[in-house]
Amino acid sequence: MTADSGPSRPVTTLEKAVEIVELLKGEDELELRDMTTELPYAKSTIHRHLETLIDTGYVLRTERGYRLSLKTLDVGIQTRRNHALYSVAKERVDTLAKETGEKVWCVIEENGMAVPIYGHSGENTVQSNVSVGEHVPMHQMAAGKAILAYLPDERVESIIEQHSLAKVTENTISDPETLYEELSRIREKEVAFNREESGYRLHGAGTAVRNEEDVAIGAISVSGPARRLQGELFSEELPRQLLEIASDIEIDLLYS
Repeated sequence: MTADSGPSRPVTTLEKAVEIVELLKGEDELELRDMTTELPYAKSTIHRHLETLIDTGYVLRTERGYRLSLKTLDVGIQTRRNHALYSVAKERVDTLAKETGEKVWCVIEENGMAVPIYGHSGENTVQSNVSVGEHVPMHQMAAGKAILAYLPDERVESIIEQHSLAKVTENTISDPETLYEELSRIREKEVAFNREESGYRLHGAGTAVRNEEDVAIGAISVSGPARRLQGELFSEELPRQLLEIASDIEIDLLYS
């Protein structure tokens, strides 16, 4: 095997198709000429990849241009359904959202990022800057920090090296040593807090869901307005509810 044909060599044709899909993901639809200004490829190259994506059913041709098909939705739904945590956590996430009136998330780690795979809105839920399937830096979220607290040290170091610690607000932790201290506190209390670290005026609390080796396989979190999530509710009541639901999920996963 030559160096150029090694397993780490990227398949550039596939990379180009993925870039097109990522570009279309952010738009209702795009004309071919718009794609040529956004992508560093010739018009003919983009068109050729679009035709392949159309043939495979992942892109549709419209009167105005191109858009992703709902086949991409089917892939996402099936992928989520196959995740063990989703099937066990869904009903309990719904119940906790009803009890608290806030937004409750089920979050996993993927490629060093926090990914909400399911969320349910309570009656008092407000809009947030997170959506299902979005990849969010872990250090910015309560759920993400809860997961980091129960990952092996070398994995945490790798995630920090890969994604850095970008600052979103003045409260976001951007220093590795400060983050390590925070993770130590999380392990003591088993609960992580987000105090306007991912967005202004938003608070969150989360706890990890762990396997029998005490390693995080995901997390459950509650988020809402900072003015509402404060005091004893934020520091004691929500953590108690989160720890209860996480314990139930862990038992179900262990014996399912």
